Amino acid sequence: MNSTRFTLTVTTAICLVFCLLRAAWAAPDPRITLVSPTHGAVYAPGDPITFNVNVDPAVVVSKVYVIPRMDSGLPHYILTSAPYEKVDTIPLDHHGEILITIGVEDQTGTLLEGPQISVFVRSTVPPDKLEVENISVIATGFPVSAAEMTSNNPLIHVYGYYNGEQRNIAGAQYGTTYTSSDTSVATVDSRGWVTPHQYGIAYVTVANSGVTAFSQVKIKTPNNRLLAPIEQTANVTIVNASGFRLDTKSRQYIQRLTLRNDGSLPIPFPVHIVLSDFPEGVYLLGGGRTKVVTPLESRYKFIKFEPRYDWWPPGVEVTVDLSFGNRDGRPITYTSRFFSGLDL
Repeated sequence: MNSTRFTLTVTTAICLVFCLLRAAWAAPDPRITLVSPTHGAVYAPGDPITFNVNVDPAVVVSKVYVIPRMDSGLPHYILTSAPYEKVDTIPLDHHGEILITIGVEDQTGTLLEGPQISVFVRSTVPPDKLEVENISVIATGFPVSAAEMTSNNPLIHVYGYYNGEQRNIAGAQYGTTYTSSDTSVATVDSRGWVTPHQYGIAYVTVANSGVTAFSQVKIKTPNNRLLAPIEQTANVTIVNASGFRLDTKSRQYIQRLTLRNDGSLPIPFPVHIVLSDFPEGVYLLGGGRTKVVTPLESRYKFIKFEPRYDWWPPGVEVTVDLSFGNRDGRPITYTSRFFSGLDL
């Protein structure tokens, strides 16, 4: 048999044995400790990693097994003499979690389970872009029960793209940070787990090595669709307002507005422009009339976004065409405000 193939067969068999036996073992043997590496340690590709296993002298050791997860690029190590230590190097092409299992075979051939830990390999270069998931939690009350948290799975998944390769980089161990725009609605811990506190919408800024993305977090009840309007006027800039063009066929006055979200956060959909303070005889065509936004009965129009976003991102411009009736041909003036949400 080829020696290389034989080595692979043996180490694979060892791995399978430990994977099968771990399910039956209740707890690691306290006489076996892993001095190095420590659980949760963070490495970079190319870093040295030292495996150092300590076994109680009362155990007569035949072999010590150090078994990194097979996809880590690290081999499995069989140590036969004290000190049970091995130094190796994190492969340059590896990233992510490395699960490490320790086992000891005593002189009788009995396998003793040692500790199982995870270390993490963090990229030394920033991702080209981040992709994050939005969170929607349906709660019946606060604090949210553990069962509701589990069923909603309020974890913000984060993926980084490196030269086209997608990697899971959720959590502080990969240098990812989370900042909630409204901690009264939801907070996020260093792992990306969301804790709801009250009904509403918050945006979590996810950052890694200077690259950022947003996750929209909605906390609602089965009967609460978060319809209350939120004024966004301070965040919206009218970049350009064209003159009024008379459509000779319809006799409507058309104005095109270019709008930009100049806030630091996304604006949740739907977004409407609300117009008021028209001169007598001037009125907005289409849309609806406000019922809760003052001045009551003000005209509003839905702002359509192309291409379709999940929200209105910061810095993005959008155009909206307004059509006016003008019975007396007076100069058209108005006051504009912007709102997100429904039930205006």
